[in-house]
Amino acid sequence: MNHESALDPVVIMAGLPVKLRSLAKKELFSLPVLGWVMTLTRHIPVDRQNPKRAIDVVNRAAQGIIRRKISIFISPEGTRSKNGELGQFKKGAFRLAERFDLPIIPVTILGAGKCLPTKTLQLRPGVIDLFIDKAIRIQDFAHIDECINYVRQRMLSLKKAYTEKGN
Repeated sequence: MNHESALDPVVIMAGLPVKLRSLAKKELFSLPVLGWVMTLTRHIPVDRQNPKRAIDVVNRAAQGIIRRKISIFISPEGTRSKNGELGQFKKGAFRLAERFDLPIIPVTILGAGKCLPTKTLQLRPGVIDLFIDKAIRIQDFAHIDECINYVRQRMLSLKKAYTEKGN
């Protein structure tokens, strides 16, 4: 999924009719209430300061989650957008899908950044649209980079159409 607002995880968990867990920066797990809930519900903490350790932790945690038939949602940008623009994608989510032979379901969230902009806790009224694309697999592409580009271009085109409609 793209990631432009702190609302995004709530929107995706409410909008998708499946059990979900997320990858989230480890600092969120230290927050009162939110961190406790994330820990108790077994979301996956990612130490962005130690990428090698993060990969090991994610692979171990993902294996257990996948075994229980729970989906994992990941922002391939690796962080929330500061300006609403779609950032460059990292390969981690795609490598995870490749390693465990999982489908990738691109999800684009539009409007959340206007309802809860970065660096504020003030909710604003608005409409949030959730676009769920068809599943794809890394094997559908000649190379992992082609898959990454396909997903990113699809999200960019949805964001462009949304903006052109005056949203």
